[in-house]
Amino acid sequence: IIYFTEMKLFLILGNQLFNPKYLKEFSGHTFYMAEDFGLCTFQKHHKLKILLLLSSMRSYRDELKSKKLKVIYSDCNNNFKLSYEKKLEKIIKEKKVTEISFFEIEDIFFENKIKTLFKKRGVKFNEIPHNYIPYGIDISKKSALEAKINFEKRGGTAICAPATDVLKEYGQSKFKGAILRSYLEHEHYPFEVLEGLRETLTSNGSIIIKVPNYASVNRKIRGKNWCGYRFPDHVNQFTPYTLEKIVIKAGYKIIKFNYLDKQITSDNMWMVAQPI
Repeated sequence: IIYFTEMKLFLILGNQLFNPKYLKEFSGHTFYMAEDFGLCTFQKHHKLKILLLLSSMRSYRDELKSKKLKVIYSDCNNNFKLSYEKKLEKIIKEKKVTEISFFEIEDIFFENKIKTLFKKRGVKFNEIPHNYIPYGIDISKKSALEAKINFEKRGGTAICAPATDVLKEYGQSKFKGAILRSYLEHEHYPFEVLEGLRETLTSNGSIIIKVPNYASVNRKIRGKNWCGYRFPDHVNQFTPYTLEKIVIKAGYKIIKFNYLDKQITSDNMWMVAQPI
């Protein structure tokens, strides 16, 4: 979860309709949801998929209200073509919001736009809770340097190098967790990385993996225009079967990888695993 400081608003996106029990500690927040024209049109989704998304959001809104939670909801009948960021900026300004929380956003480009908005409105934010010491590896010099500067303030660091070259530098049983979000599809040696990463984790450590779902219905419908194809950056593709197989072979047990984590209607999959 990403936390921002002071007055209280919690953003819920259309792919974050999680069990309301995870919102208990945020019961003092007002929850913001918006039906987004950009999300519905950036790809040529089937009309039934859009219908399912919007009806699910409205049902979730009603469920939150039934639990006496405050909800601000913008539907397609109200400035639908106005961008999500503009709608959110209007709420921040009108409600004088200075504290915002939300679950991790899958779309990095969209996440960056949201961050830009918060900087513009003067909303302070910190992406990683302070009880964690962050470490990272990035092949991009620019990204690694930016992460290094920020992580060293927290006692960690970041390295610019291929993961297969530097994982051993961290030593054994060092980390309690690792996030491989939108990463393995870019990695030429995913099995070797998973093996090396396993050695750096504590016995009860966990990894969280997010990759495109090659078995998704949308991939079959969209063909070469599927969002999971990103040449030349994506060098691997995974189905639920192949992801499970490579993770187990690399020496992990799967903790969470149920139907909701690998739906055939979703372009992405999520998995939680621990070293054996």
